[in-house]
Amino acid sequence: YQRRVHGAWGYNEHGQLGLGHTQHQYTPTRVTSIGNNIIHLLALGYHHSVVVCNDEFNEATRLLSWGSNKYGELGNGQGPNQLEPTVVGTELEGHSFKALSCGAHFTLCICEMQGKHGLYGWGQTNNGQLGVNEIAFYPRPMRFTEFDGLFMSKIVTGAHHSFLVCAEYPGAAQEVYAWGYNSASQLGVPNKENIVSPCHVSDLYVYSVQHLAAGALHTVAVVLEASSVLMEKEEKEPDLMSGNLSRRSTRMSTTERSNSSTKLLISSLYRRILV
Repeated sequence: YQRRVHGAWGYNEHGQLGLGHTQHQYTPTRVTSIGNNIIHLLALGYHHSVVVCNDEFNEATRLLSWGSNKYGELGNGQGPNQLEPTVVGTELEGHSFKALSCGAHFTLCICEMQGKHGLYGWGQTNNGQLGVNEIAFYPRPMRFTEFDGLFMSKIVTGAHHSFLVCAEYPGAAQEVYAWGYNSASQLGVPNKENIVSPCHVSDLYVYSVQHLAAGALHTVAVVLEASSVLMEKEEKEPDLMSGNLSRRSTRMSTTERSNSSTKLLISSLYRRILV
């Protein structure tokens, strides 16, 4: 079976269903505007939709978006809402796409080109959800240069906050960085100030993050805790007030994982819990 957008339904005032109109749909309705494209990744924001796909005659993937474009969340420049899929900005031409996630009114994706990973984002950034605060939104893809040279494995977004899981190279110790809205400490750092620039989540450093998910005001991580690891690290404590990224040089070799266990970490309103 080939992965295609078979159906979309629900609220459609902004054209987020991609059906070419703004009428709400009460049952799954085929999205014919996607054509014969094969879908690899799909992400939804409040009122916009984004897919990574390729047509059946071309292996090169591309990014399509549709729906609300009030905050530039479609990534093709400031303009009207799009009722059918349109190609995201030319900044991403020639890239392959490894991960995709949408917040309320913004989008993040991990790209790869010539063996190197890059993190891009666009849309609303009034709470720092794109790692900057100079303007209210970016209508075209913007590269996060802070993470150049790192191996990126996961990108996760809540309504107005973001996380990246990365490492120096495949198999190295994972690092988790967070930024954006933080009124309920959903970023996992010990304050409730918004973090404008990516900040290291130090409490997750000793774990291998298997799954990470973010809600509007909370975050949940499933982690694997190794029984014995050897680490050499050179680090600086993150500046939590300024939100500056603290890059850490880390080497890790796992000597024993037979007794590893899975744990659930929850960062929620007013507290962080390990169970």
